[in-house]
Amino acid sequence: IFYTDAEGNFLLQGSLIDTKQKRNLTEERVDKLTAINFEALPLKDAFTIVRGNGKRKLAVFADPNCGFCKRFEKDLQKLDNVTIYHFIYPILGEDSRTKSNNVWCPKDKAKVWNNWMIGGTTPPTANCDTSAIDTIVAFGQKNRITGTPLLLFADGTRVPGAVPMAQVEKMLSDIK
Repeated sequence: IFYTDAEGNFLLQGSLIDTKQKRNLTEERVDKLTAINFEALPLKDAFTIVRGNGKRKLAVFADPNCGFCKRFEKDLQKLDNVTIYHFIYPILGEDSRTKSNNVWCPKDKAKVWNNWMIGGTTPPTANCDTSAIDTIVAFGQKNRITGTPLLLFADGTRVPGAVPMAQVEKMLSDIK
């Protein structure tokens, strides 16, 4: 984000802080600009895991070879009363794409995913239509998803990285 005067004589790049209200106005603006409408997600191309009543909604973009994603996946097991939409997002190389295809093809994608991400069991070789993964990658590129894991909450808030579960819980609870 850049700031300028009305005539364009001066240009400033950086964070604009409201010191009285103790708010980072630049960060707030970036959050609004990068928000993704949850309804716009290609949900049919995700596999879901429902825990408890499934009322709260969370989308996770993850690469099967991402170490942070694996750690985060273990932490995700602690969430309750949530529907998690998993978007396989292979951006770390050809092996990521191969593993993604092998996760996508079996009927129980969640089981194969968890076996790999948590248990370390390599997904068995599989062959099927994996165009859904292409759709997810195109969606991610269009929406500037450049790293994994990326969390997307029902209010459109996106959070990059393997954040602590306490933060995820708070954000899920804050959504009305």
